[in-house]
Amino acid sequence: MAKILLDLRDEECAAADRIAEALKDIGWPHASRSLVLREGAGYLNDVLSGKSPEEILNFFVARRARRKKNPSPV
Repeated sequence: MAKILLDLRDEECAAADRIAEALKDIGWPHASRSLVLREGAGYLNDVLSGKSPEEILNFFVARRARRKKNPSPV
């Protein structure tokens, strides 16, 4: 397993912690911020698998535009 250093904004940490807490609350045995971020990376890989570089760029541009228009309440 590779280890990486990752800079997150306070709201991104809070969102990962909120998701981990929700998993802990329903009994997920290994819920943690790391689990949430690893699963998020896996999900992103699934979504973008087979996409061209242009489609990947479009995904990120569109996502950023949606997030700026509708910021997360966390």
